[in-house]
Amino acid sequence: MKIVRFLLLVFSFVCLGKGNILADNAIPGTGVGVTCQYHEASASTIFELPITFSEMKVGTHISDQYAGLGIIFGGDDPYIDEDGSTPTSPVLSGSPQFQGDIVAFFVSQDNPSKHVTVDQFSFDAGCFNSISSTIVEWYDINGNKLGEQYNSKLGIEHFLIEEYGIASWRISISNHDPQGFVIDNVNFSYSAVLLTKEDDVDDGGCVTPIDGEGNDNDIMYTICWKNTTGETLTNVEVVDRLPIGVDYPAGLDSLEIIDGELVTIPGDPAYSIEEHTYTWEIGTVDSVVNDPNNPDDGWSCVNLEVEVNENAVPGMTLRNEVEIIGAYCVEMPDPNDPNSTLTRCFEKVLAVAVEETPVCCWDNSSVIYVSENAVGANTGLNWTDAYNTEYGLQMALERASGSACGGPFTIYVAEGIYLPGTIESAFFDVPDDAEIYGGFPTKGCDFANRNPKKYESILSGNIGEYDSSFTVVEMGLGSTIDGVTVSDGYDYNIHGYEFTVNNCIVSNCLHYGIYAEDGNVTITSCLIKNNGADGIYHESLGSELNVSNSWIMRNEKHGIDVIYSTPYIKNSIISESDLAEEGRAGISIDNPLYSPVLHNLTVANNKSLAVAFVDSGNNSGDPNDVSLDYPDIQNCIIYYNNNNSKQQTSGFDPNTYIAYSCVQECVEINNNIKAIPEFAYEVNAAGEPNPENYHISAASICVDKGNPNLIYNDQTDYDNENRLEGLYVDLGADEVHSCSGDYTEEDTFNSFDYNADGIINLQEFKPLAYGWLSIDSNDPGWDNNPNYADPNSMVQWNKKGNFDNTGTSQYMIDMADLELFCENWLWQACWYDSANNVEETEAMAAATQSVTLLTTESSLSAKTTGVASLARTTSTLMLAEDTVVEDDRFYDSLSNADLAQVVQDFRYLQENVLEMLDECPVDSEDEQNLLDLLVFFDDELAKIKESLQ
Repeated sequence: MKIVRFLLLVFSFVCLGKGNILADNAIPGTGVGVTCQYHEASASTIFELPITFSEMKVGTHISDQYAGLGIIFGGDDPYIDEDGSTPTSPVLSGSPQFQGDIVAFFVSQDNPSKHVTVDQFSFDAGCFNSISSTIVEWYDINGNKLGEQYNSKLGIEHFLIEEYGIASWRISISNHDPQGFVIDNVNFSYSAVLLTKEDDVDDGGCVTPIDGEGNDNDIMYTICWKNTTGETLTNVEVVDRLPIGVDYPAGLDSLEIIDGELVTIPGDPAYSIEEHTYTWEIGTVDSVVNDPNNPDDGWSCVNLEVEVNENAVPGMTLRNEVEIIGAYCVEMPDPNDPNSTLTRCFEKVLAVAVEETPVCCWDNSSVIYVSENAVGANTGLNWTDAYNTEYGLQMALERASGSACGGPFTIYVAEGIYLPGTIESAFFDVPDDAEIYGGFPTKGCDFANRNPKKYESILSGNIGEYDSSFTVVEMGLGSTIDGVTVSDGYDYNIHGYEFTVNNCIVSNCLHYGIYAEDGNVTITSCLIKNNGADGIYHESLGSELNVSNSWIMRNEKHGIDVIYSTPYIKNSIISESDLAEEGRAGISIDNPLYSPVLHNLTVANNKSLAVAFVDSGNNSGDPNDVSLDYPDIQNCIIYYNNNNSKQQTSGFDPNTYIAYSCVQECVEINNNIKAIPEFAYEVNAAGEPNPENYHISAASICVDKGNPNLIYNDQTDYDNENRLEGLYVDLGADEVHSCSGDYTEEDTFNSFDYNADGIINLQEFKPLAYGWLSIDSNDPGWDNNPNYADPNSMVQWNKKGNFDNTGTSQYMIDMADLELFCENWLWQACWYDSANNVEETEAMAAATQSVTLLTTESSLSAKTTGVASLARTTSTLMLAEDTVVEDDRFYDSLSNADLAQVVQDFRYLQENVLEMLDECPVDSEDEQNLLDLLVFFDDELAKIKESLQ
């Protein structure tokens, strides 16, 4: 590419923009009433001819059109636009106009699939209306942030970034700026030290750890470099950072039998087994002139052959990075003598190259594993090597969407907190038809033994102290998430079009818990709570929203808001909606295409109406169709809504369209009742339910009052218990079950269960323990009580701990309270196990464990347990769970390099044992144990020798 040296000119102009007097054909722009001064870079420098974005039509969306120049653009769908505030218009804008991020990646001009690095890049950006409103960030080839710079001028500013190893950059709005920014005149220059890396795999080919199928299981890398800096480089090293999916066998020690003895042959010393790198010590590299007529001149090259192993992820690529490091010397002014200069040399990474080799689909498994605290190979191929760190799920999703092996994939997620990224626009993007299952322990288990309530897998939008992801999870068509907690989004915790959400907690979004459009959505056994707008919003003409066995609670606006689609809501609780007190109903239904079905719901304690219905009657598309699709409401409890007033619904006649239900102040027709429903946990004499527990009591009038003519096959109540228990189905979301068969109050309620969670445990014990021996200040006889001499005797009083408030224990928490509490210790409601299903033991799946370390229990005394390095040997052996080291055939299965490591460890242990023998008393038990251990080592070394013959 032709390179031109030019001097940046300084000029100024007035930004044309909103707020200025515009000509009739003026184009609105980024600046408002700002005099846009063009600010020159700090020094003149060599640039490539700039990309001015006048090369294509306005409106063109830009991605790889400039790949031939060595740059690919991305971010928020950038496109060429006109900007009246910028005199060099057209320019490049992100989407939406002037607001979206713009990202650029540097690539090889000859092969745009290869990422390369540059030493500098520049562009003009603006028109800025405030200082520090926009940030430029740049990254190395691994995505690590190298630096950042905010705009420091108003108007248009020229950004010039100079640093070795820049692979990409991003420009984005850092603070709210309604006018935004555009960029123009993009320049960059490649590293003056040229570095390339190639594999020997044919185009369209792939590699595999499995030989004999026509695919390669080894790779030959060729690495070449050329110095065009004009300066001699010294202390040069070329370091190849090998991917975990390949081995370098020649770098490992090996064994040979020489003169009847086991001899260790050292591996290639240039290979580091700890760092998995190979280093060439090059020394001095002279600069050469880059002759355009002979581009192959001046290059130096080396080769490295590796073998593919089973850490190579099927369908992905083996990413091999090589870097050249050297002393780069520059002339600098002498601080002690302004008339002279000093030569300063700096060791730095001068260039980086990457080669990505495709991996064949050698493994048929479609399961990807994620565990935040896994310590294995980070490949996602099993629990041991699960994708780890807080970004592990994001890595798994990238594989699920980018794998050449097709899909759809299933992702297992262990307990932990997972983040979609570091910027507000980052989100978990679930591919079409993919499935995500949470609730596994850190080390994994059988699918049947996962437990989302015990092992919480959290997908969090809380990406920073003050930042939240706009969307936490974006669902693909036909995708499923099951057993995860999704929380702390800004706009949406979950967004999508046609998807399924099961066994999830969806909470604490600033706006919508679940926001769905234009597709059928299924939500089952979920807790959707504490969201700033609607718990569930669904808008889709002709589609269905299916909600069952879920609790939608404490959302600021609607619990469920449905527009144009048809809701089918069953066996669920909708409570405490409209916390913002804006008149939003617990369930809002607007113009459904078909008649909504609301069966076996408990709709209670909502600040506004329980159900609001609106229908214009012409959703079918026929202008003459004025029929209304009134809701079908049966087997429900609709009570204590709308500030406990008579009106519980709107938009339809409840006496016509509600049947077999308990409705506050209704006319008792259609088998409806208006008596107090009698919840198990009530907070006042009016029978209002405890907001933590909407189970009905065993004596409730709602028991066995449901419609006997409906079909309840395959249905369960909110606790996942059988929906039909007894003669008829119960009203509401809860079906009363009996522990003993006689349906007593004890089945559903205990007065000691203060937090209404269905069990008496340490939560209830806390107030008793905290207030132990404390005294109620309301005791009328306190003057005569010697305990009041201590002023602290009343400080910790907690009436909840005063279980026995009779006799001498009436005003004191004492042994009488403890005895009464113990009589109720570990009481459980009949529904507790079904609702919680917490397994106390983990059933680990042997199939998911690739290796199990052999553990040896030594009989040596404490003095001789210094032979702890035996663990190192057993770790190296990586024995299977059912393998014993005495097996003569075991060593046949180990590679020569593994045998060399085992021999080295045995000999190290022999030296330790011999030293301990010198310290042991004569005829001691320890001495004999150590002698036995030496015999064991000798026997094993003999077996290793035999395996080599």
